[in-house]
Amino acid sequence: MVYYFHADDSGEVVAESKRENQESWLGWRYRAHDIPSPAREIFKKIWSRPVPDVRAELFEMVPLLNPDTRQPLDMTYCSLRGASIMYTKYLDHMGVRAAFTLPLRRDGELWGLIACHHDTAKRLSYRIRAACEFLARGASQQLVWAEERENAEYRIRLEEANHALISKVTVAPELTAFTEGPVRLGSDLNCAGAAIFCQDSWNHTGQTPSVPDMTALGSWLLTQPACQEGSPNPIFVTDRLSELYPAASDFAEHGSGLMAFCFSRTPLGLVLLFKSETLHTLTWAGNPNELPTAQGPHGTRLSPRKSFEPWRETVRRRSMPWKTVECAAIGKLRGLIIDLLVSRAEQLNTLRSRVAERTRELQSSKEHLNAVLDSSLDGIIVYESIRNEAGTLRDLRFAMINPAAASLMRLAAIDLIGHTLLEILPSAATHLFAQFSAVIEHGPSLEMVTASSVLLARSLRRRQAESCC
Repeated sequence: MVYYFHADDSGEVVAESKRENQESWLGWRYRAHDIPSPAREIFKKIWSRPVPDVRAELFEMVPLLNPDTRQPLDMTYCSLRGASIMYTKYLDHMGVRAAFTLPLRRDGELWGLIACHHDTAKRLSYRIRAACEFLARGASQQLVWAEERENAEYRIRLEEANHALISKVTVAPELTAFTEGPVRLGSDLNCAGAAIFCQDSWNHTGQTPSVPDMTALGSWLLTQPACQEGSPNPIFVTDRLSELYPAASDFAEHGSGLMAFCFSRTPLGLVLLFKSETLHTLTWAGNPNELPTAQGPHGTRLSPRKSFEPWRETVRRRSMPWKTVECAAIGKLRGLIIDLLVSRAEQLNTLRSRVAERTRELQSSKEHLNAVLDSSLDGIIVYESIRNEAGTLRDLRFAMINPAAASLMRLAAIDLIGHTLLEILPSAATHLFAQFSAVIEHGPSLEMVTASSVLLARSLRRRQAESCC
């Protein structure tokens, strides 16, 4: 049978070949304790583990410890090494007399096992063991290639969705565009909903928890290793969120599974992708909650189970597992978002530098212009036009008056700047404002400009004389 390890280290029989009169174990689950961690570590180093007879007598090494190093002899790679009593008793309780186990590895990690059982003692020749090891190595290489072939179309679709999202957000002013329009965050991913936190607010699409629930979840995520700065695994992934974050039980219907990442800490930026609850009915080989024990020479120890009667469990508050191709796509999306933010920051810094440089240039020009105006013997007045919503000129505001103009008008510049022409000269406004409007709107001859200026000066003098009287 082919035995696959799930993320929680429990195992599942995913393929089998047997005699017709034997019971099928296909789809059965086995608890993580059935194959303990030390045994898994050994299978990361060796390619076969024969047990010709589970009832064979064991012979102890003499001496047990090396006299020079005071350490036990490392027999990891010894094919004659006796199996642990826990393992042989376990097999014996299953009705297995001989076993031959081969590891299946993916990227150096233990993916599963090929477990061969026989109901009588059976010794395999070296040629057969070597051929089986070759088969296990080849099958391990095929695991990656088979997964790549199986998910090739899905991977391409996710990559296209990533680039479409980034292209859309690149021309949008804010990252909130991720959750808007036909191309949205998570729209090509098998998830219930998605949310992004940026600019101190949540934007979400699809089925997600409430904003307060997501805010509390985000605070908790920031304490997790995946969201720490410099984390080697910056993507948080789980298909059983409520087991890690108990408050998630309140929104398990739409948030049993979660994939999340932090793309900025100052200001805070988070992306959350949710998967809905999917009820699972698992068939266990015996009750997985029972941990049989026995008294040994050194006290109480775990004992191999004796019952393998099918025990069915309905699992709630879990989603379908996230696929490796989905995790890889979200990892790339995180990189694309960070690159976009870095690019925007660089553009903003460049723009700020240009604005600062332009401001210095304008300040220098202003200082030069003021020096020219202050030293000019001609009276010069600068107006700001005041227009209505239709764009029609309604009034003129005094913006600048050089000393020569102030002397000509016999008024201080401070008494005019900020005030409007109609405000200062309401009585002479009709004719004077009409001439100024003609100058501004139609650009008439120099003579009209001069006449208007003279008329303004006379009007101001007349106003000043009337004030004195």
